[in-house]
Amino acid sequence: MTDWLVREHARGVMIDASQNSVTISAKSQPRFRANDRMLLASGYGDDLTFNNLGKIASVDVLEQRGLDDGVAIKATIEKWVQLPEETTFGLMQFSLTFVKNLERPHVHFRRAYRKLPESDTQTLVDGEPFVMRTAYYNLLYSLSSETKRTFVRELEDTSESVRDRRLLDDRIRLLLGFIERRILSVGRTLQQLDSAVAQFPELVDVFGNQVTHEFFPGDTKGQIRFGSTRGDALHEQADSFNGFETFVRGFSPSREQSANDTIEQLLLGYMDSVRSRPAQKRLQELFEYE
Repeated sequence: MTDWLVREHARGVMIDASQNSVTISAKSQPRFRANDRMLLASGYGDDLTFNNLGKIASVDVLEQRGLDDGVAIKATIEKWVQLPEETTFGLMQFSLTFVKNLERPHVHFRRAYRKLPESDTQTLVDGEPFVMRTAYYNLLYSLSSETKRTFVRELEDTSESVRDRRLLDDRIRLLLGFIERRILSVGRTLQQLDSAVAQFPELVDVFGNQVTHEFFPGDTKGQIRFGSTRGDALHEQADSFNGFETFVRGFSPSREQSANDTIEQLLLGYMDSVRSRPAQKRLQELFEYE
């Protein structure tokens, strides 16, 4: 038995809901067989949604017009079973073993259909992402390229046991400490500075024009660019840091939060609260040797 992932609106795919059938046209004959399972997905990008799972009752070759024209097959499904709502690729991408390109995960969905590991089918049927791995990679890839490289260098400088890719617990603790130390603490300082500077709204440049409070660009010229739209205004940077902290706190939805809770306390507390769930235990084993 083989599991297949089919994109509903992909070229060459036609769904007939009334007949519980899926017709696929391709250059070479798809190797669908009776008793295989088919999982349907629709949409694009992070909004791609995994919808239904069905067992194939029979497969018929409809047309074979020649090698250049390809083949059309019709797969009849015994019964569709609806997957949990909101099972989107954006939510599940870091919980699927076939997604190897973590920085460009959408490359795995270029084709109209592909084989799907049975373990990934079960993950999508459960509709529950691997919380620890999802939090780790979402946070890691939310960093700028330069900041991410800095973290990776720090990770490589740690002991061999921590650098072991299997120790996801250690990696996420290091990442949370890095974010708190290098980003959030700086962001809070900027917010305080922004509030202080905002009390002096009459600051003007050498020409007498009121100016937006900005950083030095940090380039070799060392010039302040008044009225810059590059996002380096102090209040814009403070808002950006505030937004990032809100983003990080969003990974702990089930726990009451207070201003005194650190990001690490919130996130690790949430992960501990779900660690014993059967789906989380299965996913932990699945990615143990990544």
